Amino acid sequence: MKDYSKWMSPNSDSEEILFDLCEKRKVKINDLSAGSVTYDAIINDANEWQKDVDMIVLIKKTVYGIKTGDYIEIDNTPYIVLFPAEDRDFFWSVKARQCHSRLKWMNKAGQLKEAPFWLENVNSAVGIESGKIINLPNEERKVTIQFNVDTAEIGKSHRFILDRRAWKVSAIDGLSRANLLTLTLQEVAISSSDKVEEGIAYNKW
Repeated sequence: MKDYSKWMSPNSDSEEILFDLCEKRKVKINDLSAGSVTYDAIINDANEWQKDVDMIVLIKKTVYGIKTGDYIEIDNTPYIVLFPAEDRDFFWSVKARQCHSRLKWMNKAGQLKEAPFWLENVNSAVGIESGKIINLPNEERKVTIQFNVDTAEIGKSHRFILDRRAWKVSAIDGLSRANLLTLTLQEVAISSSDKVEEGIAYNKW
């Protein structure tokens, strides 16, 4: 992948001309379904010293007003924008992280919903009860998803299937970053009502 970072300096008079000359790729934004609208964007791989980003996406302001929380699909792979867009006069520059997988759930109307997520961390601990080690699930994960009308329905105790295991929401952070939700998930026992093969946990609304 070409590196256009050398000329990407603020207030450069030649930026617009060079932007138009650069190789573009078609991306989807937010609506990642088959046949959805695509947009022209310049895609840069992150440099090795950029630990907080997987891709840098440049898109003209007249094409799309990209922002924190947006999903970007590049070559059929979803990414999520975790940081505010950088204003570069006539285009936006955003840092995106590659999503690890998708949360799936049935909403109140019985419709299947999905949300690509970025895994914040993986922590595990040994469960202890009455002075002895027990074999109960005690792993915690944090995933970040887009805040939208569908994900707004997710509440504490909502369950998901990940890695063929069941996880329950124990905490929700929707304040730290605009347009994003960070869910803390605690591993729990699989229910007989869960559809493990389909990756969908049973939730009582």
